[in-house]
Amino acid sequence: MVFVMVCTLLGRSQSDSVTIEKIDFTGLKKTKYSLALRELSLNPGDKVPVKNLQEALKLAEYRLNRSDLFSLVKINITNWDTEKNTLNLSVEVIENLYLILVPDVDLADRNFNVWWVDQKRALDRINIGGRIGWKNFSGNKDILSFQTLFGYTQKFGAKYEYPYLNPAKTIGFSAEAFFSRNKEINYATIRDKQAFFKADNKYLVTRQRYLIGLSYRPEFLTQQNLQIGYQVNKVPSDIVDSFDGQFLDLPVQNFLSINYSLVYDKRNTTHYATSGYFVKFQFQKMGSCLLIIIPTHSFLPL
Repeated sequence: MVFVMVCTLLGRSQSDSVTIEKIDFTGLKKTKYSLALRELSLNPGDKVPVKNLQEALKLAEYRLNRSDLFSLVKINITNWDTEKNTLNLSVEVIENLYLILVPDVDLADRNFNVWWVDQKRALDRINIGGRIGWKNFSGNKDILSFQTLFGYTQKFGAKYEYPYLNPAKTIGFSAEAFFSRNKEINYATIRDKQAFFKADNKYLVTRQRYLIGLSYRPEFLTQQNLQIGYQVNKVPSDIVDSFDGQFLDLPVQNFLSINYSLVYDKRNTTHYATSGYFVKFQFQKMGSCLLIIIPTHSFLPL
C-alpha cells in the first residue's frame, strides 16, 4: 500500500535509472535526521534503476522497522520529474516509546523449589527493585539503563551504549558498572543442601564489575562485538580463615574477562520474528577459565 505511486510512475520515466534528490522525514521528535538516514538503505544522490525502485523502497522500510526506533514507517514518492529523472522521498514515522520502567522481583535461591521447601518461603530472601531503560537517550540510538535491587542482595548497575562513534557510523561504544553485596555466603554443600553463613552486622561478600566494549557494524546485517571486563570479589579475611579454604584462598579475587561475538541477523524483525535466520558465534574467556565457544543459531521459514 505504501508504494502505490510507484507502479503508476514507473511507466513515465524515460531513463533506466532515477536519482533521489531529497529525502524528508516527518515525525522525528527526538531521533536525529543523520541517524534515521543511516538506518535507511537510501541516501540523497543515489541512483536507483527504475525496475528496482519498488524493491529498494521496500528494503528501506524494512530497515527502518528493524532499527527498533519506530513503531510505524511509511515511505512515499514525491515530485517525480520525468524529464530530469529525479524524485524526492517522504518518510513518515512514529517514534517508539523510549523510557521503559520494569519492576524486578528476584529470589536469592537458585530456584523456586529451594526457596519454597528448603528456605520455608522466607521473605527476607526476596530481592525487590526495578530497572529503567532510556532508549534513544540523545537521539542517536544510544541506550542508558540503571538497575537497583534491595533485599537479600543489594545490586546497583548502570550501562550506556552509543552505537555510532565515528562519522561513518560503523563503530559503537559501551560501558557498564555493577556492584552487589550481601550478608550471607554459601560456603559448602552438605548432604546435597547448600550451607550458608550469615552475619547481621556486616556484609560478607561484595562484587564489582566494570566492562568496556566496542562494536563494529560495517553493513546492516552483520555486527562484531568486543568487550573487556574487570571483576573484583571480596570477603572479610576473618571469614576466609574461619572456613579453612572452603570458600576462597584469598579475601580478594580479581580477574579480567574478554568476550567476542559475531552476529549475522537476517530476521524480518528483532522482536517476534516470523521469517529469516539468526546466527551468533561467541568466544569468551573469564580469568583463568578455559575459552568457551558458543555457537547459537535460529532458523525460521523464509
